[in-house]
Amino acid sequence: MKNRWWSLLPVLLLLAGCSRSGTPTSPVAASNAAVSNGDPALQDPNAPEFDKGIALDDKSGGKNVNSQDRKWTTETIKGTRVEVLFGHLAVQRAGSDSVAWFGRRMIDDHSPQHEQLEALARKNHISDNENLTSEQKAEYNKLQRLSGSSFDEEYMSYEVQDHKQDISDTKDEVSDGRNHDIVSFAKAGLPMLRLHLALAQNVRSFVKNGGGATSSAERTYLRNAIYRSYFDQQILAASSGKATHNELRTFITTFKSSNSSQMSQLQSWHKSWFGSSYSPTSLTTSDQSTLDRIRNASGQEFETRFMQFFTAQWQKSINSAATDGSHATHSQLRSFIESGTTANQSNLSKFQGYLCDWYQVGCSSSNSAAEQSYLKKAIYQAYLNQQVIAASSGKATHDSLGSFISNYNAQNSALNQLQGWYRTWYGSNYSPALKSSDQTMIQNLKNQSGQGFETQFISFFTNQWQNSINSASTDAENASHAQLRSFVQTRTTMLQSNLTELRGWDCEWYQQQCSGS
Repeated sequence: MKNRWWSLLPVLLLLAGCSRSGTPTSPVAASNAAVSNGDPALQDPNAPEFDKGIALDDKSGGKNVNSQDRKWTTETIKGTRVEVLFGHLAVQRAGSDSVAWFGRRMIDDHSPQHEQLEALARKNHISDNENLTSEQKAEYNKLQRLSGSSFDEEYMSYEVQDHKQDISDTKDEVSDGRNHDIVSFAKAGLPMLRLHLALAQNVRSFVKNGGGATSSAERTYLRNAIYRSYFDQQILAASSGKATHNELRTFITTFKSSNSSQMSQLQSWHKSWFGSSYSPTSLTTSDQSTLDRIRNASGQEFETRFMQFFTAQWQKSINSAATDGSHATHSQLRSFIESGTTANQSNLSKFQGYLCDWYQVGCSSSNSAAEQSYLKKAIYQAYLNQQVIAASSGKATHDSLGSFISNYNAQNSALNQLQGWYRTWYGSNYSPALKSSDQTMIQNLKNQSGQGFETQFISFFTNQWQNSINSASTDAENASHAQLRSFVQTRTTMLQSNLTELRGWDCEWYQQQCSGS
């Protein structure tokens, strides 16, 4: 490789757990091809003909190289060769795709490191052959005799311990080495070694906890996901034109397209990774019954059944996402699960809102209590504002404030809307009476005039609006009904505009609230 290994580190870190792009190639085929092409890293470490040293430009010895530099360089050259050699064994002999993937990762990451280290050794006249140590040869011979789950356990345990030792040795080089190039190379390699250790620990844990041979868990997940997409496809086809709400009709049309693309992607991965196609052609008996019930329903019954079907399916997928992700050995599938979980959470919230808003189905009891409390507070504020506006009529000395008071009818319509929702959702009326403190405040406002009235009026509303803006996020979260969430969001935008306007007048006319605080 012509590029320096440490220049690859940002890319390697971004590709953590990622498969390489391009035409899929069988790992075993790639390994066999490398052997047939005479890749020296794959030659039997026990063979005497492999006893070759690094060719040096001269025998003069390196400058500014201490014993630590020589020790680390020679040991790391051997170590990187071991990683490549053992990695190919993993590709060929692993029982789990997770282990085979890790082996391929070691080949991809340590091959350029090995090459660059050889060049660095030549440059600094560090001579050493690449023969494995007796311990490395013994481990190689042991791994050669193993396969399947026994290989997985031995190989991954070795990798965890080996990378711990590599990190320790590399830290020694960084702190005690003298040669600038070698120390810089070692320092640049530490992030990748730490990443490899974390990956090795994760794969070893997966294997020890029953990670299936040939990644059966991933294959099972893929087949189940393809079947679910096929099932969804049948539900969506049977639902075309049946929704009575525009929002649901739009969702069905959009979801049909995205689901079709998702199914094609999953099937493509199944064929690429496991060498076979999977295209379900029929539903299970229970799923067929579900499809028939949705197909035969109409109006409210259809919409309720349709949304309840998908909310149950999305909730199940969300609950299993962490386990599904841990079984995925391919980065594309992990990304698919993560993005799918985000989409499922969004759609689940949307459908739960529709069910509650349209048909009073599944409304959260905890949210219902918080929502009811917010509604009562909002109704009281609207009623209070109505009384303040009535007491302020004709009192403003500035025309702009007088127009604001005259045109401030939003609270009257808001009051009616909020009371209507309260009556519909909770089955009772709520018509508040003013608190004694607020009655006193209104009376004081009536007794004011000129600057005294205007500053008190502006202070009352700016304080109230700022409090409402501050609590808007929590208020919206507590709203079970979409109409109320929309009300909170729209009202917050209006209040922010009004707040800016009244504070501007207060500053301009009376030099108050000029900081905008």
